[in-house]
Amino acid sequence: MNENSLRSQGFVGGMSTNSFVTKVLPMFSLGLVMTGAGAFFGWNLPTVVLIIAMVAEFIMILTSSKWAYIERGSANVGIFLGFSTLSGMTLVPILKWALNVGNGPNLILQALGATALTFGSLAAYGAVTKKDFTGMGGFLFMAVIGLIIASIANIFIGGTTLTLIISSISVLVFSAFVLYDMSMIKRNFGDKEFIIAALILYLDFILLFQNILQILGIVNSDD
Repeated sequence: MNENSLRSQGFVGGMSTNSFVTKVLPMFSLGLVMTGAGAFFGWNLPTVVLIIAMVAEFIMILTSSKWAYIERGSANVGIFLGFSTLSGMTLVPILKWALNVGNGPNLILQALGATALTFGSLAAYGAVTKKDFTGMGGFLFMAVIGLIIASIANIFIGGTTLTLIISSISVLVFSAFVLYDMSMIKRNFGDKEFIIAALILYLDFILLFQNILQILGIVNSDD
């Protein structure tokens, strides 16, 4: 089956609905499971190991177009699951911070529930709507650059109010990314690109979770 044939089966010309349901969603879900496993195994690891995991995770994101774009048997599946495990390890610091504010474990569960509801609603809407959100790409890219600059500045300023503002804007930006990425998958991704599709949705979910948890943690600490 050639590439044009693959794309002609999609929602609107891209990935087929069958591939999205049977490949992307299971891979995305398995990635979240491995993230939980990574957090569990990384809980008591030394800080230096977590820093190494963060560096490795960053490098894997930068090189994702090399290993995640086209299906290569089980190789890129294994790399994706390894990436998800590293991502779970790098969540340990913020999870430990959340346990020390407010009602601890319940705070994490609340953030996870809010993330699942937000992500699930947006992804479902993105899947069924005829609207094309791919035009937001340039704006979202600039928004991420702005958030990175603001986050670096906040390291030196160290203000809780600014952190809350940055996290709130981040939730809006990464919510928009869910719609953008769903449009990209529907219109521009082929069936063989299910790993990169799972990866971008996974990153949307994790980044939403981190920022929602940050917001809930700050609000609880102020109570």
